[in-house]
Parts: sequence; structure tokens; C-alpha cells
Amino acid sequence: MTESIAPTYQVILRTPLSSQVEVFDRFTSIELNHKLNGVGSYTLALEDLTDERKNNFELDGQIEILRAVSGVDLDWYNEFEGFHRKSSEQITRDKQEIFSSIGVGFNSLLERRTIAYREGTIKADKYDVAETVIKEYVEENCGVTATTDNGRIIDGTYPHFSIQSDFQTGVEWSGSRAFENLLDTLKAISDYAQLDFDVVRSGYPGFLFMTHNALKGTDRTVDGLDPATGKNAAGNYPVTLSVNLGNLEQGTYEDDRLSEANVCVVLGDGEKSTRNVLARSNALAASDSPWNSIEVSRPSQTAFIPGLSEDAAAELKTFSMQQTGDEILEEMQAKKDFTFTPLQQPATLYGLHYFLGDRVTVQFRDFIINKRIVGVQIRVQRDQETISLDVSSYTSGTQ
Repeated sequence: MTESIAPTYQVILRTPLSSQVEVFDRFTSIELNHKLNGVGSYTLALEDLTDERKNNFELDGQIEILRAVSGVDLDWYNEFEGFHRKSSEQITRDKQEIFSSIGVGFNSLLERRTIAYREGTIKADKYDVAETVIKEYVEENCGVTATTDNGRIIDGTYPHFSIQSDFQTGVEWSGSRAFENLLDTLKAISDYAQLDFDVVRSGYPGFLFMTHNALKGTDRTVDGLDPATGKNAAGNYPVTLSVNLGNLEQGTYEDDRLSEANVCVVLGDGEKSTRNVLARSNALAASDSPWNSIEVSRPSQTAFIPGLSEDAAAELKTFSMQQTGDEILEEMQAKKDFTFTPLQQPATLYGLHYFLGDRVTVQFRDFIINKRIVGVQIRVQRDQETISLDVSSYTSGTQ
């Protein structure tokens, strides 16, 4: 007998302080959007709710969306958690009343904060390994030390919010990010250092900011496949998505160089002819055509670190300028990305065999390439589920 891979969904509504209010197992539709190191979103549509039930959806009330696939023994797990931020009411032509709850994932707590410290202070200017810098920025703008007594422009402490212990991993990072958005800063550091992060639930109520051991997810590529065990070099069973295997439907591949830059002129301190300047480049990309050397210029924000010797301060300035150039080149490099719709099969099932952040192998036309799942979109309507994946390149060797 063929295994059923039809999913089941359930929605739990909670108050802003996490007390359970209601459970929904019937709904008009659900739309979910996961973004790696970004702010996910959801839309939940419900028919014919009473005013009393509509009023249960409070600002920053919490939504838990659970998913299960009983036919393959995939028990209930938390597919999405977020905050209710918008209500919408609609009357259709056939006089159905539809109430929609629209909201964002827990990473929105990071997006709601600015690095609210003056330039030149140790809370705005950092020089350390990436994990330490990331967690200091979060602690000082969201945690218990995010207070005016500690130099912040305005108190920013979140209730029931904690930060994972610092394991001091990652490459060195330096910069001054006074008054910049916290999430944007964390994403830039994450891209540079290949270090992922999340805000996750730690209690009812309770939120924990955490970093992953380098990249979130698992290596499920075919690299180093051992025919005897069926496992790859990382010790995992691989996932290959391909039209020929029947687990990949429509897809779009883009080799996008419209916004590419491969030379960055970095501007340091000083003025006019005495200004410090250096260039960073990706010579290989620049040589892809006779006219593909594409330049941009960006200022460098060197951290002020008290107590450094003159030589050490000069080395830090050079390091910061080089890092700025490398960050810009990483951000503006050529993009080779897929967006596709996988077909759910018992052997390759989302939520059981692969997840957000995983590295998988994709076979598209006549080439095979390893990609990372950086976005997942799910739509559920009339008991039909559609899943789309966004995948992109990643640095080999990062796990």
C-alpha cells in the first residue's frame, strides 16, 4: 500500500505572554515564508469567526503553526512561530466573512532594534571574532544590559529575552555600526563570517537568541557518497532533487550579473589627497569578459578600540578596510540561484528529509550542483499543500 504523504496542520494562538488561547484545526488557507537569517512571515485566513474569537488575536500575540505527516510517521512539529501584527477582514461575493491574521517570525525582535550607542564607544565599535561581536550587539540592544545606564540612547531591554553563551567562534570582524539597524548588521556579519543565527522560543514566555555552529542545517549533498552505506562524506543520507527522479517540478535558474561588482575601492580616514584608500578585487570574476571589471567605492567604518598602540591601530584600520571591501564583494558578486517547486515523495519529504539551511544536490537540465536552502514558502488551501524552495551557493567546507 502506498504511503500517504498528505500533511495535517494545526494552529495554536497564544497571548503576548504565551498563554494558550485557542487551537484551530480548520482554516481557509495558510501561507508561510521562511527566510534564513531574516524575518519570516505568515498569513492565516479563517472563515466566519465570531467577534470574540477575532479579539483573541492581540498585537504580538503568538502563533504556532504545527505540521504532521502521519503516513510516514512524521509527528507534530513546529513549522513556524511568530507574532500577530495585522488583522484583515473581508466579505466575499458569496458573502463569506474571512478574517486574516498576518504576522512575522521571532527574528523581527532583532529588526525592531537599532544599535543605539554613539560612535566611538565600545557598544558601537567592535573588534573580535564574529560570534562574540554578534552576541554583544544583541545583548547590548535587546538583553538586560540594553539600558541608558550602560550608555544606550533609550532603554531597549526585552522581557523574557536571553542570549546563548558565547563560544567565541568565527573569523575576526571589525567595524563601527552606531545607529544602524541591528538585524541588518547581524546579517552583514553573518554573510561575511558564514555564521547563522535565530531567535527561538525558550519558554512560555521566553525567547533565546542563538547562533548555529557555523551554518544552520545539515550537509545532505552527494559529495563523498559511499555506495556501501549510502551516506555522504558528512555521514548523512543525501537528498537529490531532480525532474528525472520525480521530486522536482517547475523551476527557475538564474545566472544574474546585472548588479555585479568585482572591484571595491575602500575609503578610509583622511581628506582629499591624504585620504587612505585601498582596493579589493575578485580578479577571476573581473576577467570573465574583457569588460567585466566593475568597480564600486565604499567608506570603511573602523572601530575605535581604546589602548591600542599606534602600530596596532594602523593594522586595525587596514584590516577594517580590507574587510569592508570583502563584504561588499561578497554582497555584490554574481548570483547563480534557483527557485523551484519540489514534489513531495516518501523518500524526499520536506520536514523529514530536508529543512531550511540544509545543503542538497540539485540536478537541473544537464548539470548537477550543490545548493543551500535559504528560503521556504508553503501555501495550504483546501487541504492542498504547495512548497517552493529558494536555494543559493555556499562556501564549501562550512558545516
